[in-house]
Amino acid sequence: MSEKLQKALARSGLGSRREIETWIAEGRLSVNGEVANLGARVTIRDDIRLDGRKLRLLPETLITRKVLMYHKPEGQVTTRKDPEGRDTVFDNLPTLRGSRWIAIGRLDLNTSGLLLFTNDGELANRLMHPRHEVEREYAVRIMGELQPAQRKALLKGVTLDDGIAAFNSIESRGGTGANHWYHVTLKEGRTREVRRMFEAINLFVSRLIRVRYGPIQLDPGLKQAMMRELDKQELDALCAIVGLEPQGSRAERRKEVMQEKGRLHSEEKQERKQQRRVRDDEAPKAKRLSKLEQALKAVEEPATISASAGRRRAAPVLRESEARKLAIKKQREAKAETKPKRVGKVPRRDAETELESPRRRTRSDSASMTMSRASERSRGEERAPKTGRATDLRGSKRASEKASGNRGTRTHAGREGSAGSRAARDVKKPRR
Repeated sequence: MSEKLQKALARSGLGSRREIETWIAEGRLSVNGEVANLGARVTIRDDIRLDGRKLRLLPETLITRKVLMYHKPEGQVTTRKDPEGRDTVFDNLPTLRGSRWIAIGRLDLNTSGLLLFTNDGELANRLMHPRHEVEREYAVRIMGELQPAQRKALLKGVTLDDGIAAFNSIESRGGTGANHWYHVTLKEGRTREVRRMFEAINLFVSRLIRVRYGPIQLDPGLKQAMMRELDKQELDALCAIVGLEPQGSRAERRKEVMQEKGRLHSEEKQERKQQRRVRDDEAPKAKRLSKLEQALKAVEEPATISASAGRRRAAPVLRESEARKLAIKKQREAKAETKPKRVGKVPRRDAETELESPRRRTRSDSASMTMSRASERSRGEERAPKTGRATDLRGSKRASEKASGNRGTRTHAGREGSAGSRAARDVKKPRR
């Protein structure tokens, strides 16, 4: 449900209505990228920004209404930041998470007494608006005594710069010497209104204390610059005079909050579904393949030719498990192909090769030299029987030992001539 921008922001505790209307007039607020106007209506889904900073709107059921009673001392200003560097009433307030404190009415620098703060902008606006006629009560000390004609004039109304103003009631509370105390009530809150009304009848106000705001009385035990939060009974009475429904107990409140969160979640979910449907309708529909189809597509290969029959053979039908195994195998093979191959050790270069060819030998050169040496070795072994060279070391050794008759005598194989005959001539025959 949409509502006015200033009302929605005030209800979320982001400021009073008057303050928010000032932001709108200055062009500091934007809604969905466009500068907002006073008649703009918004919902919690709209993008609202103040000076480029995004603001979050909360439903009324998600706001825990709070009101503080503060005993303002003289010398403090009722503004958030003072250009002159004076103390402000907001310096003593606790920090609120997600919102901020809003002052219900103002008190000037030399006025003390009751000052209410709330995190509900709608409550603050209703309590301050003259339409609701919330009564304020002040204790006034004046120099001199109030005459009957002066009292009558104050009750009937005196003319001020911004119009006529009148008290609803005036009660004398006694005094000593030149100073007299009076309790006055009125149903509006203009700037320095009480002081100006007494000045209009030539009386000077030496002290001014606000002691009541609507049904809330200033706690006598509350010291200056101290505060306390209103209890549920006081809060309900304050809401009742301006037509706001009181909040339930904590259990009921928690239930309402959870229900509201669930409703918001379901609405956001439905909205996301609708957005996806719109995107799917606008974009071309892509076919979604199942896991089995993806695996079959990954291992799909053209028909192979059988080596034995020489004819084309169709790929067999794969089961789901087999298709997955083949897909995994194919992925591993592709990964292995992309990896850089490790280069083996380069063989040592001998002195002869270095002398013959000073250039650096490559791997192919080493391989060719190894092949040539192996071929020469094989050719030499084939020629060995023709020249009388032994082809087998073990065979030549046994032959020489047999010829000499002494197996313990070791002979060299591979020398020219018959090794066995030389060993036999060298051995002397023993005498009989």
